[in-house]
Amino acid sequence: MAKRRTIGESPLDAAVPGAPLDAVLAGVSPAPAADKPQPRKEEIPKEYRERLAALEKENAGLKAEVAELQARLKELQAHLKPAAAEPWWLTVLREKLKGK
Repeated sequence: MAKRRTIGESPLDAAVPGAPLDAVLAGVSPAPAADKPQPRKEEIPKEYRERLAALEKENAGLKAEVAELQARLKELQAHLKPAAAEPWWLTVLREKLKGK
């Protein structure tokens, strides 16, 4: 059995004065976030805002065009569905009967 009490205590937690890490980590401290100055938010230049507005307008137009094309696609699919519902051999038989 251990002769000294080690539960809850770690010899590695002891502060050693003059340790090499003290010099490396001297500026690092667990200071609360409120003490740190907040970074300034840069103002977005006017040309970037104008370009963004133009791109958003173009994007809205493209979304409308895609919606129209999707509606047209659904119409075409609904139109083609009844013809594709019958088997191919029935279509061939009808064509042969029309030809007589």
